[in-house]
Amino acid sequence: MGDAALLTAILVLDRGCLYADSEGRRWLPVFPAAGTEWDAAARTLTMDGRTAVVGKTVELGGGTARADVITSAPEGCDRSQVWLVVSVGS
Repeated sequence: MGDAALLTAILVLDRGCLYADSEGRRWLPVFPAAGTEWDAAARTLTMDGRTAVVGKTVELGGGTARADVITSAPEGCDRSQVWLVVSVGS
C-alpha cells in the first residue's frame, strides 16, 4: 500500500497493547518515536499535535509494514498485522 493509505479505525487498548480495529481486522499501529506521546491516565495518543483517544474513531495515514520494524511494542502484542503510522487525524 505504501505510506499514503488511510486506515479509519477505533483505537483499542487490550492487555497493554494499543490496536486499531477496522472492519473486523485488528492492526498494531507503529508510531514514530519523535513527535509521539502516550498519556496512560487520559488514554490518549498525541502525534505532531493531533490527539487520538482510545475508544474513538481515528484516521491513521500510513501503510502496512513487516513486524520486524517494531522496536518498542510490549511483549505479547499481536504483530501479525502492522500499520506504520505517518499521520493522525479524526
